[in-house]
Amino acid sequence: TNYFHHAPPSQETSSETIDDSWRLKVAEWAFEVADYFSYDREVVAIALHYTDRFMVSMSEAGKAPRTCKRKFQLVTLTALYIAMKLHGDSSDASRANKKPSIRLFVTLSRNMFTSDEIERIELSILTKLRWKLNPPLP
Repeated sequence: TNYFHHAPPSQETSSETIDDSWRLKVAEWAFEVADYFSYDREVVAIALHYTDRFMVSMSEAGKAPRTCKRKFQLVTLTALYIAMKLHGDSSDASRANKKPSIRLFVTLSRNMFTSDEIERIELSILTKLRWKLNPPLP
């Protein structure tokens, strides 16, 4: 399923509240990626945890996070990239201990994002989360 599409220019800069249906779309995409590469699905939960924390850190106190859909896609894609690098274990023996490359994520975005954009938002996420990337334990 193609959840990455180029939005019309008016949508690329407009700030809007990301609703549950949009979050569900990118979550479904993330699960498809994890399944395709035989990663444990928990890595998606971790990525969504990063995404939520980052978005809240960018919002005004007491208000729902607002951003353009393109940036939300970039944040979620990058959060998945971070989670796979740190917590991703593939059940596929041929992919065991093989971490995803940034180029793979550029391809997964259908070249909607460049490696520079992903690297910049990765640093932004890591900084906003103060490098606290271990997920909560049950």
